This record gives sequence, structure tokens and C-alpha cells, in this order.
Amino acid sequence: MRRKVTPQEADRQFAYDCWIDNTMPMVTVVSTLDVTRVIRYSKKHKKKLNMLMCYCIVKAASKIKEMYTFLDGKQLFTSERMTIQTIIAREDGELRFCDLPYCDTLEEFNQYYENNTRRVKETGEHIIDGEGAPIYTSCVTNMYLDVAVNQFNDKFTQPFLAWGKYRKVFPWRYKLPISMQFHHVQMDGRAAGEFYNNLQSEFDKLH
Repeated sequence: MRRKVTPQEADRQFAYDCWIDNTMPMVTVVSTLDVTRVIRYSKKHKKKLNMLMCYCIVKAASKIKEMYTFLDGKQLFTSERMTIQTIIAREDGELRFCDLPYCDTLEEFNQYYENNTRRVKETGEHIIDGEGAPIYTSCVTNMYLDVAVNQFNDKFTQPFLAWGKYRKVFPWRYKLPISMQFHHVQMDGRAAGEFYNNLQSEFDKLH
């Protein structure tokens, strides 16, 4: 369950004072990661690439305490669990949000992914969790994407990750720039760096 916390309780008092009234408090960082094992796993086990990306992202984020504290307007909240949101394109071209819970195992996460995305496509309804600490994602599959920068919207301040088509850099090696935007009240560059290191580690565990 979500609960309100003060900046002091969240150990973010200094950041809160510095950034909460800033006209542009969002930070965008990009890192190019090796996704060779993700690509191979997807092909070998016939698993959706977007599912694998979401699983690795939320698992990497789950190890970072700052990711469990987030802003809604100017109020800080915390949650004991985490969710990740993917965007589903329906046959009519309309886009829908689909939240997925963090799961320890890939098998369990894949089951949620298949069930939830199918439900969104069939009903046209968004699936919004509303209780977990959220991460947003967007995959643009028809282009090579270097970086994605959003305008500031105080209704969407949670971490947002975006990526495009992966790139073949050597025979049988693939890399992918992954862009992350986050609110400076929530975390600093150190936590972002820790997240990317965790993410590369999760990619490398797939085999």
C-alpha cells in the first residue's frame, strides 16, 4: 500500500528543498548497454523482448531504495512493492497503459505480462495498479532511439525509461541506448548509475 512520507523520513530533505519548486526538476540520463543475452534468450525461449526488458528493468530497480519513494504533485509517497508500466498498441491504433507487478521469477512475471496485455488488447481498458511504486516505459520499435526527453508534467514524475531498436555492433553482439528520466527529488545521479549497473547485471544473467 502507498503511504505518505515527509522528505525527512525519505532521506530526501535536501533534494526536496532544492528541486520541488524548480521549473525543470527532471533529469535525463542515457546509457548504452549490452543486450546480447536478452536478444538470444528471447529467440531461444520464444519470449517477447519487451517482456524481458520490463522484467529486467523492474528487477534492477527493486534493489534501489530511492525507487520505492516517489512524488505525486508535491507529496512524497512510499510503497513496499514496485510496478512497471508498458504501453500496449491495440489493433485500432489506440494506446493503453498496462501495469505489471514486480515478481522475483521470470516465469511469474511472464504470466502476468501475457494475461494483462491480452486483457488490455481485448477490452481496451487501462490496467492501472495505483498502489505500487511505479516505473513507466515506452518502446519505439520502428526507429533507432538515442535519447527521449519529455516536458515536465507534475502528474507524471515517476521514472520513465525509453528505448528503440537494438543495434548490431559486432557479429552476434547487440547494444541498446536506454534513456531514463527521473525527478531530482526522488533520486540523484548516484542512484541512476546504480540502476544502470544493476540492469546490465540482470541482462547478463539471462542465458
